[in-house]
Amino acid sequence: MGTNILIVDDHPLIGWAIKHLVEQQSDLTVCCMARTVREAFDFLERSTPDLIILDLLLEGDSGISIIHRVREEGLDCRILVSSMCDDPIRVSETVRLGVAGFVDKGLPMEELLESIRRVLAGKYAISHKIQMLCVDAMRNQEDNHSFMPELSGLSDREIEIFRMMGSDQNPHEIAEKLGIALKTVHTHRQNIRQKLGLRSMAELCGRAAVYVANKSDVAKQAFAPNLRLSQGGGAA
Repeated sequence: MGTNILIVDDHPLIGWAIKHLVEQQSDLTVCCMARTVREAFDFLERSTPDLIILDLLLEGDSGISIIHRVREEGLDCRILVSSMCDDPIRVSETVRLGVAGFVDKGLPMEELLESIRRVLAGKYAISHKIQMLCVDAMRNQEDNHSFMPELSGLSDREIEIFRMMGSDQNPHEIAEKLGIALKTVHTHRQNIRQKLGLRSMAELCGRAAVYVANKSDVAKQAFAPNLRLSQGGGAA
């Protein structure tokens, strides 16, 4: 019996390209193609594939909810993420959820096939670009902790929402950009406030604004020498 694969991708051309790649292999079968989280959930209610090839950036939703669904229900299937997502925090968060592999969508088809084979063999597959994004996330976390040590108790997602609050983004905007429910955003905000020992949401927003302003000042200082040179301010 062949290995059954569920492809979840909202780009038809890419989805069909992956399907064509898979079906050229005598031992692999595409059992379903889904373009939305809802379609993927509908299939998972009826059957469990051996492997899910998953895009994170789905129209109107996030593929991360599928990862959570698989984990919560204890489904016996592996997940290989293939995505254009270049957000270090979201990539790092996805890797920590225990997916079997994560590759960038720009990977040549033969390398994608190699990654599929690795995952099906029980090995981990991660492309170089994704490795570098994980390193960036770790560095950002270290920077956060050096400026505000109290942030060390926050998760990557909470740090991300804290930063967005400091950029004056309201809960609706945060939910839309992260592809999560509004209720989830409110829950995160309350958890952050409690972890930081703050009394009100206004105090939390103020602390977040200070954090973002400091990060901006650090970035300006880092780029200042290059800026002066580009303006002709270098040494004669």
